[in-house]
Amino acid sequence: MHPSKIRPIMRVLLVTTVSSIVGYSYQCQPCLKNSATIEQQEGCQELFDASILLDAGTTDCLNAQLRNYQHGCCEEPPRSCTICPNGSPYNPNAIIPSFDPHSGAITCADMNVDSTYLDYIFRQGDCSDTLLQRSASWCGCRQTERSCYLCPDGSRPPNPNLVDPVYYGWTCAAFDLVSSYFSQEECQGLVPDILEFDAPSWCGCPNSPIPQICRLCPEGHQVVRPHDLLGEGDYTCQQLALSTRYIPTQDPCDRVLRNYQEKGYVDYCCAPVGSSAYQTVTTSSWILIMNLVLLLGSGWIVPN
Repeated sequence: MHPSKIRPIMRVLLVTTVSSIVGYSYQCQPCLKNSATIEQQEGCQELFDASILLDAGTTDCLNAQLRNYQHGCCEEPPRSCTICPNGSPYNPNAIIPSFDPHSGAITCADMNVDSTYLDYIFRQGDCSDTLLQRSASWCGCRQTERSCYLCPDGSRPPNPNLVDPVYYGWTCAAFDLVSSYFSQEECQGLVPDILEFDAPSWCGCPNSPIPQICRLCPEGHQVVRPHDLLGEGDYTCQQLALSTRYIPTQDPCDRVLRNYQEKGYVDYCCAPVGSSAYQTVTTSSWILIMNLVLLLGSGWIVPN
């Protein structure tokens, strides 16, 4: 073969060899420790294809690994995000309210190793948008100040242990934690746009009246089965009716009422005042009350 034909072939082989070596050494791995999920979510392959075009160890690569994990494409959570945005030390013993009303508060050290706090609010692949880093003000991070509060006057909710049983299942302390995640600008839409639930009013914050927008029962109807459980037994008709009153605007009110109508909750829980269903339940309630009065009077039941 003529040397002039060998040189181009050798040039291609050389470039291919160098590229494979560079790719192996410096190519961004889509998942930490090659922990790609067996059943990938839709769009994972596209995210992986974009990730391997990045250089390993770069901010772009770390953000891509976080994004891939948040999208459900990786099993192993990345550890590149820190609680403090500037990487400064935090107070591991600082206490943060828990979302679970049965588990109690957690420490910043616990949160730091809990992968659920890598969830994002608005943007995938952005450490500053994770619950972890949005909690920085609770953990003593330098140069971080809280700018959003559940109560408009900046006070803590008067009833921190009160639980909303219907929409979120959170305590008021947890609602207060969630409010702290948002910037001053984002805070303006906390109740009407983000929560779509008037948590400040529910939690008894000063100057937070109950909205007069939404009601479970139509006009002229009342709750007739207040103690009957709905759904999977998580809440009663009375609790559903009460929580519905705290929906702050018309659009989410219309959505939830359509949902309750489709599930049959409105027809089951509500009846026109004066109807046979209303009278039957009301009469039964009075009979129960009178029986309790008689039992108390006879000494069969001793109140604590």
